Amino acid sequence: MGNNSTSQSTIPDSLKISPYFKFLSKFFQDISTVIKDGSRIVTISKFKEAFADDNVSIVELLYKYFIVIATDHVCHEMQKVSFISGFNKLLKLEYGSQDMAAFYIEVFSDGKVELTVKDITAILCSVHSVQLKQERNHLPESDTHFEVLAKSLFCKGADLVNRNECVNQVFQLWPRLFNHVHSWILRSLSKQEGSNDIVLHKHDCTRIQLQSSSDSHGILDPIALWLLSVSIPALYLKSSRESEKKHEEYFTSELRKLYDSNEHGLSHNRFKHHCFSYRGPTLMAILLGNDVTLVLAIDVEWRESTKCFGDTATRLYQVSPQFKLLSEKNIVLFNERTRGLPVGLILGNNLSKPQVSLLDGLTSAKLGYLGGEETSVQKMQVWGCAGVKAETAQKQQQNWEKRQAEQLQKVVEHESR
Repeated sequence: MGNNSTSQSTIPDSLKISPYFKFLSKFFQDISTVIKDGSRIVTISKFKEAFADDNVSIVELLYKYFIVIATDHVCHEMQKVSFISGFNKLLKLEYGSQDMAAFYIEVFSDGKVELTVKDITAILCSVHSVQLKQERNHLPESDTHFEVLAKSLFCKGADLVNRNECVNQVFQLWPRLFNHVHSWILRSLSKQEGSNDIVLHKHDCTRIQLQSSSDSHGILDPIALWLLSVSIPALYLKSSRESEKKHEEYFTSELRKLYDSNEHGLSHNRFKHHCFSYRGPTLMAILLGNDVTLVLAIDVEWRESTKCFGDTATRLYQVSPQFKLLSEKNIVLFNERTRGLPVGLILGNNLSKPQVSLLDGLTSAKLGYLGGEETSVQKMQVWGCAGVKAETAQKQQQNWEKRQAEQLQKVVEHESR
């Protein structure tokens, strides 16, 4: 973790010209202690005091990382160059970037170059715990669930994964995985004297919440919702009015239920009635008979088509038992009548070899990405992501169409007399 041989007593010029140097120097001065030789150090206890009492293990790992980042020898106390080098690197990170993923994976893995399933499971548990604590939500974590997720990052039969490869996979699947951790650290720094003189790039981390009126037998559990919140494009994460009013650090994106097969029935007509005319992005969750859960995030309005549709933010995921990004962009075909095309909801870039086909009135599924495995559709839900206005506009459109149909029926009945 860093092999810079710069002396601990010397601050490189590259740090002195940093926009954060003045603030970090003052911060170091405020929490450091003078030792026998007259130099100043930051002890682990003083470092912890700069942060909230929560997430102690993360603070300890950060402390160790900062010590090593500016020296190539073992040292148990943090001197000024390590303190400023570490925080300067952290403050330069951009939210949702690959550099952020690389930084925090190196911190959480304690500098290991090769990671085990246990290492990655611990990283996922630690990151998830930060969000739970920030939300004051103390739901029990599922280590087993995180272990399954961790194993999905390994090649079949492998016991280790290279840290750089882990970074690449994490960034592809969960680009915003460390946003909550980073935001928590910045909020701690913002409480220090002089923080107003620098720009701390705060980020509105978003959690997904399903409409409160939904039943207790939903397809997506809290961990699946968390993983989606750090994976799907920001287009789907519209903050609620209540969050905006409170100026919260962590916004809630409340998804509005449009369709539930348990309530409305599983068929083309029922699906179309509840989802068509909704002008905004939607999330479709599909629970299959083989215990696979799929999520389709579609950024355009639902429609019948003869060609695949779905713009750049459209994604198809398997979220359980493992989390996988299966396909993206131009992957949706919904066809009922056109001959020569498969009938049903077809998902994938290649119509001749789709990754997922929902057939027989949406009651059965064929999974091309699993070698053509066939199974049943147990349940389907669709959630609107564009807020109350889009839902209201959809209902107004549906009411207008109903009135038009009733008027047409009256005309037909009148003419037939």
